[in-house]
Amino acid sequence: MRFVDYPANKALQRTPTCIGTAELRRSVNEMKTLIVIIAALASMPLVAQCADNQIWIGPKAMAAEKGWTYQGPKSDFLTTVTKKENWPQVLENTHVFKTYRNILTKDRYEGKERLRYTDAQLKELIAFIKAHKLKTAIEVGGLRFSARNDGKGMGKAYALSREIPALKRWEQLGGTIDYISTDNMYGLYHKSKHRHEQKNKNSARLTPVDMSAFIDQAVASLKEIQSAFPRAKLGIIECPGYFGFRFDNGKKASPAQKYLPPIYFKDYMKAFLLQCKEQRVVIEHFHFDYPIQGLIRDANLLHGKTLTLQKMPQPADLSLERVRQINKFFRDRGVATGICISPGAYGNKAFSDSPDSDAARAIKTVFSAFADSRIKMDHILFQHWHKFPTRNGPEDKKETFMYNVLQIMNFSKDRRI
Repeated sequence: MRFVDYPANKALQRTPTCIGTAELRRSVNEMKTLIVIIAALASMPLVAQCADNQIWIGPKAMAAEKGWTYQGPKSDFLTTVTKKENWPQVLENTHVFKTYRNILTKDRYEGKERLRYTDAQLKELIAFIKAHKLKTAIEVGGLRFSARNDGKGMGKAYALSREIPALKRWEQLGGTIDYISTDNMYGLYHKSKHRHEQKNKNSARLTPVDMSAFIDQAVASLKEIQSAFPRAKLGIIECPGYFGFRFDNGKKASPAQKYLPPIYFKDYMKAFLLQCKEQRVVIEHFHFDYPIQGLIRDANLLHGKTLTLQKMPQPADLSLERVRQINKFFRDRGVATGICISPGAYGNKAFSDSPDSDAARAIKTVFSAFADSRIKMDHILFQHWHKFPTRNGPEDKKETFMYNVLQIMNFSKDRRI
């Protein structure tokens, strides 16, 4: 992987009506240089050739801060991101800045409802993104469970009441939206619904929403979002572990949690993409949210290993076979793919006295396994939404998010993915 930018060649931008000897000589030399560049690009791996902004960076923007009911603004988000000196090398190799819908919404602070980030703060972030010519991606829920609005009509209602107003605020403040990605619509819907049912066991049981009905509502939500933001490229993030899976060798995996319906990933996605096609909803990208614990489970199933999270596995121990097969499924259908590099379980729970160190090791382990797999993808996403690492930056401070990303970038210079 080569983490570099390729500036436009000026020779391609000229259309002179006449040309002198000196100019001709310069143009010939420029074209020779261009031929060398093209030859170099042709020899590079797909991820480096991708013309559509392959490196995405998503620092942690929200946290369980004091005084906030749910999540407030993470204290070091803006101070890290809006100062180039905090991430100069990572920034140089970043094409897409990714953030989350929640930075555009309200929460309760000390009992009173207020915006998580003020207009002035968001304008500062937008100005930085524009100044450094980054594309913008925003992650949204797409569809979530609501006891008051479960079943028919929930998809359109969710988009109109939650997603679109928040995203419009970003545009009204001067921001552009190049990519919109929905986050685990299927898995998190069922997770929230299960929690509600467990908490309200004496209440009337909710009407089941089967796969077909859920897909109808998910696509209805996406259709509203696409209509509101026609210039944005729409995509989905899903964790394959929320589904059952049939491996090419005949082995089968059940969903990671018992409350999840016994639905196979490809069965769901075939029906989902068909419904998108019928409703003229264009899915441009699919991103894997498949953490290290999923790679461990697959290794244990497929290769008879006995790996656990108590001991950090080696990259060679992990199995990316499910990722490989799903990646092919989407690329065969013309959908761009990408993988989220995150610490997974090591980001949510302390397994030792040095959780930031564990998170850093987990990120490198997952990336190394991915690099060694030679799976070709269009996007690589470095995202942070976990408890660990504790801080976003700066990139020269050990075990911060930006430091971990930079270490992977340096580690990757001589590797081909």
